[in-house]
Amino acid sequence: MKPALRAAWAFFARDLTLATSYRFDFAMQVGQVLFPLFVLYLPAKLIGDFQSTREYGGFLPFSVVGVGMMNFFMGSYGSFAGSIKSEQSAGTLESVLMTPISVPVLVVASSVWAFLWATFSAVLFIGGGALLYGIALKGSLLLALAFIALTTLVFASMGVLSASFVMVFKRGDPIGPLVSVMFFLLGGVIYPVKVLPGWLEVISALLPITHAVSALRSILLQGHGLPAVWQDLLVLLGYAAVLVPVSLIAFSKAVRRATRDGTLLQF
Repeated sequence: MKPALRAAWAFFARDLTLATSYRFDFAMQVGQVLFPLFVLYLPAKLIGDFQSTREYGGFLPFSVVGVGMMNFFMGSYGSFAGSIKSEQSAGTLESVLMTPISVPVLVVASSVWAFLWATFSAVLFIGGGALLYGIALKGSLLLALAFIALTTLVFASMGVLSASFVMVFKRGDPIGPLVSVMFFLLGGVIYPVKVLPGWLEVISALLPITHAVSALRSILLQGHGLPAVWQDLLVLLGYAAVLVPVSLIAFSKAVRRATRDGTLLQF
């Protein structure tokens, strides 16, 4: 356990140092997190009191939680593939993979900063929206953070699968943009799922982001507890139980194939 913690701390310390050493760039990243809050304000004024979002306090609170989780997905999904590309371009990937740590530990350790930043961004966005627009957050913060942590596992596993594709084929993941569009359009990010045609609602119910944003809205905007969101919890647990081991196996196989083919350092 201690070697794993040391590895995670080493990666985190390195990435934190790199991120904060360029202060202007770091400030710009924070600004990019908060900027969509101002973009949402005008559509909220134009739409007004949208009946299907009234139970959540209106369109603005509804969309703040949804866009916050969508940004969280985007940051989580692409972070590990981006880390792999950075290690490849710097010529350090082979050295990292030759260290005496297992692939699961490597995957987790190298992603600590990225996923902590993605989590912080989601909390900052939703919290910033609450302060800026006076959105009342009613429910249990601990329960909301637990859902964010579980969602992190799901999104991170999808990101590891993306990184496995990049490592083997040396190209951008063609599935990522499609998944992002599906999540944005069908995941209830900026409009309720119930306004979709019935057959699209069925597809929406299969997406993890649908259950993540639904649970967070129920907790934060309606003040509901675990009895109201247990079904979303079970769905996300199911996704995590499947995607975590599958993604780690896929990444291990991708490393072995790239090592065998001699293309580990190519990108």
